[in-house]
Formats: sequence, C-alpha cells, structure tokens
Amino acid sequence: MFNRYWRIFPWGMQLLMFLLTIFTLYSFGSLVVLTLVPKVFGVSVKDLLELSTTSLPQQIRAGLTAQSISHAFSFAIPGFIFAGFTHPRLREYLGLRAPGHALHWLLVTGIVLGLMPVFLWGEAWSLQHLHFGDWAQQMQAQNDNTIAAFLKLHSAADLSFLLFALAFLPALGEEVVFRGILLRLLHRIGLRRSQASMAAGGRRTEPQMMMASPILFSALAFALIHFNPHGFVFIFIAGCVLAFIYYLTGSLLCSMWAHLIYNGTQVLVIVLASGNASAKQVADGGNLPFWYPLAGLALFAACFYFLVKKQTPLPADWSDDFRGETPPTSGPQQPPRDAS
Repeated sequence: MFNRYWRIFPWGMQLLMFLLTIFTLYSFGSLVVLTLVPKVFGVSVKDLLELSTTSLPQQIRAGLTAQSISHAFSFAIPGFIFAGFTHPRLREYLGLRAPGHALHWLLVTGIVLGLMPVFLWGEAWSLQHLHFGDWAQQMQAQNDNTIAAFLKLHSAADLSFLLFALAFLPALGEEVVFRGILLRLLHRIGLRRSQASMAAGGRRTEPQMMMASPILFSALAFALIHFNPHGFVFIFIAGCVLAFIYYLTGSLLCSMWAHLIYNGTQVLVIVLASGNASAKQVADGGNLPFWYPLAGLALFAACFYFLVKKQTPLPADWSDDFRGETPPTSGPQQPPRDAS
C-alpha cells in the first residue's frame, strides 16, 4: 500500500483510508492535548474543557492552544498527509492554484461580506425562536462561554493567536478536507458513472449537473461536523457557497480566502466591539438593523452574478486522478510525467 500512490485504489478504498488517516491523527492530537498541554501551561484538563470569562489568562491561552492542536490534527495535517500519499502532484490534487482572474479575489470577498449579516441575523433568530432541547442549550452555552473566554485576550500577540486559531487554521484545514479532498472523491463517483454511461452509449452528463451531488453531500458533512443545531442551516449554505467558489474559480485558495475572511472578520469585529455593549450586540447578530441583511443579500447576489460571468471553472474531468496520464494496471506507481 505504501509503495505506490493511493490514487490507484477505488474511490471507496480511498475514502476509507482518508477517514482512517483523520481518525488516527485526531486520536494522536487528542493525546497531546490531554497530556502535554496541561503540563506545559500548568492547568488541569477541567480548565481546558470548562473555559469561561472567569478563567485566568493562562487557562484561556492553554485552551486556545489545545483547540489549535486539536483542529490541526483533525483537518490540516491529515488532509495534507492523505493528499501526499494519494497523488504525486499535491498542489494540483488539492487545487492550490491561483484563480483564473485576479478579479475573483474581490468578488469572493464581496460574496462573504454580503452573506455575513444574513447568517448572523438568521442564527440569532434561530437561537431566539427555535428550541432543540436542553442538550442543545447546554452545548450552545458552553460554546458561547469558550468563545467569550477567547475574546477576553486583547493584546496584539493574543489577537494574532486568535486569528491564527479561529480563522487561519479552520480556513486551511477545513477547506483541504471538505473541498480539496471530500468534494473531489464525491465528484469522482459521478465522473466514473458518467464515463461508464458514455462507454455504454448513454448521454454525457453536463459538468454543472455532475457537481450538484458532491456539493450538497460535502456541505452536509461540513455542517454536521460543526455540530451546531441553531447554525446548521447556515453552515450548510456556507459549505455550498464555498464549494461553488472552488468550482467557479478553479482555485481552492479562493475558498480558503472566503473562509478566512468570514471567520477573521467576525473575530476582529467582536474584539473591537467588546468595549461597547450595543456594538457587541450588533456584532453578535442579535440587534442588526433590518437593512443590514437586505444590503448583504444584494451585495452577495451582485458579486455571485459577476463571479458566474467571469468563471474559470474546474475542468469536467478535474477529479480524475490520472488526468492526462495512462493509469498503471499493476506494479509500483510510476513517477509522474509532470512534476509541477
């Protein structure tokens, strides 16, 4: 198995190895968090699990470090390791390339900034009007306490750490896992079926239609892994939008940028508004003027429209692991023809 690239295996076997890679490294990361982090920071495991605004700065920094390690070993590290074992051209496999147009960066930024007030308002409405039981309320309360504890850190160094842990790491790791790998594996299923259908004399499936199921299922997995009942619908929509951004720009860097802008802007706004109660309430989405989400929808629609007009989409066979090559039938994997 380790003397050849994993791309020679069927998609189901690749998916299994992908999940095993995540589970193995997540387990190792959890061991590091529960053993080394408390010793290094001189805190208890309970301090890490029950952060609140009354926690000491040392405990909060330990919790933020623990979350960073856990997230890295759950997403970014297993994602890059799996991609490296799967394909000889890692950057090509993950879509780590510049978009087709420089304008895409600006349009993606507008899409994210437009959706942000809509999502904040929607999640605040859900928290106020929808009830999923005591377990959901307790989980939401613990999550709110943890985030509130993190946002107590106001120094320049702490703010940099916050942006790294809450914005950069999720943008990197989650995009690699859900858009770079999972979306690709799901698309590969449809691609193989389409190729088989064409070989049997059937009709060719349009590239746009072939993207529908991978986008929906990868977005569903993205929403489920966040385990946020009140934000589930909006996280699912965000997953769909991020997948569309990847597809329309042909660049995973653009979906990473969108993810980074969304998380990073929220961190900065809440930190900067922390000294003003009314500004903080607006930043949390609980008291947004009605025209904020309406203006956001207008900005989103305009930027998404122009992104579609200026799209440089992924090729129809983008998930084919041997695109431009002849797949080996047996024996060790041959060196790639194109090392770029």
